[in-house]
Amino acid sequence: MPNVTTRMSERRGARIAASNPSRLRGALRVALGAAAAVALVAGAQLATAVPASAATRIAADAPAQVLPVADPFTAPSCAGTTADDPTAAPTPVTDLTQVFGARLAAYNAGSVVPLYDAFGGATATYPPLCGVRFDAETGGPVSEWMFCTDITSKVCGDVDIDGNLLEQHGGTTTIVNPLDTLPVNPRLNADQEKLVAYLVHEGHSYAGIGDQSWGGVTTAASGVDSDQRAALQTLIWCVSDPVSDTSVSDFAQTCRSNMDAAEQARLLALIPDDPTITLSFDDSGEVLKAGDTARFSLATNLYNQPISIVANVTDGVTVDVCSDNATYADGVLTVPGTDPTVQTTVELCATAEAEGTVSLTASALPASTTHIGWNQSRDNADGVVCQVFATFQERDQLRLTSEASAEFVVKPTTPTTPTTPTTPTTPTTPVQPQTPDQPTQPNTAVAASGKLPSLGADVSPFVIGGAILFIIAGGIVLTVRRGRVGTTD
Repeated sequence: MPNVTTRMSERRGARIAASNPSRLRGALRVALGAAAAVALVAGAQLATAVPASAATRIAADAPAQVLPVADPFTAPSCAGTTADDPTAAPTPVTDLTQVFGARLAAYNAGSVVPLYDAFGGATATYPPLCGVRFDAETGGPVSEWMFCTDITSKVCGDVDIDGNLLEQHGGTTTIVNPLDTLPVNPRLNADQEKLVAYLVHEGHSYAGIGDQSWGGVTTAASGVDSDQRAALQTLIWCVSDPVSDTSVSDFAQTCRSNMDAAEQARLLALIPDDPTITLSFDDSGEVLKAGDTARFSLATNLYNQPISIVANVTDGVTVDVCSDNATYADGVLTVPGTDPTVQTTVELCATAEAEGTVSLTASALPASTTHIGWNQSRDNADGVVCQVFATFQERDQLRLTSEASAEFVVKPTTPTTPTTPTTPTTPTTPVQPQTPDQPTQPNTAVAASGKLPSLGADVSPFVIGGAILFIIAGGIVLTVRRGRVGTTD
């Protein structure tokens, strides 16, 4: 195998020193001297799904394609940004996202068509490459990153004005054939395939050393930027092209720090041969009323990978993890674990404010080799041996899905406590009228004894006689006075 240490040092030094993107890619390409069996990465992006950026351009919405496509078209960019803008390249083909000429013929024949490299160019290309293929399910183009898995093979990712695929190296330019499909990649064993699939799907933390620092990035991932993408390429080479334990190169030290045998064994333990997700709800318990909480059970052997949890109703429904053996945030459940041969059961809680059916759907795209296909440009002139592409087709991956439902009924209204009737007041007993006294019968005559009838007392006859005389005298006086009044003086 060529001197990896020399190539890596030259490549990194050229990248730091180069002020011109074309010089940069040329220096990197010459320093590498090769590239690869390449894995078309997880993270396929449709034309309408790639986030816009300053360095990549999204193809406009277009009607579904039917092969063969007659007219040239703009392919969607791969996920993330690039150091150079692939739609404004300083090459004879200015817009590298265009599918035309020999590119269009290869696309119509079902091949994956390389568009541009990790930095956004197509001259002296450096892996990974962005490639586009026809997706029958969506009826249109899908673009995916392709990672090198053989550090000694040639990239074969350049393009000429007619859309031909080129290999340019050492002053020689060779037109190479479109990519064919292969049954296997003879260089990689089953564990290496799993690790490559996991890395391009999940990414990894990163701590590069020396010429492998790639701008000091701390994460290696395909869908972010050129430096993180290059860091991920380094980790994949650590898997596909392991170096001696005694090597002191920056590449070897980076591999030992990030992807040594122990770490590879740990990752393999996270990748089940038969990944499963089973979501269930036991409806044999008490009736759930609006405002209650339903407890769902999720059993899985998919560890440290995102599991999407989606409720069929979003308004008035709250979902959270109610056991302490998992984390849940923004609709994503993550279950920690180290042994994919053993399942872990997690409890999810769903609270509904109104009556109705609440369904939860759990789904995941596990890192697996189920949908990796191998492609290579073969039988080329000048003895050029190009990379084998591992077409890790995200849209064709096995999606694990499980669903369960809980029924919430109307919460009964609490009855109003009836008012206690007022105890009637005992009626007052009417007062009985008093019997009137019998009237006294008047005396009609004075008794012989001299009693006055009205007084009922004894009266002396002398008193009676005096009274009569007094009355007569009074009458005489009154007559005399009247007579005087009537006399004129």
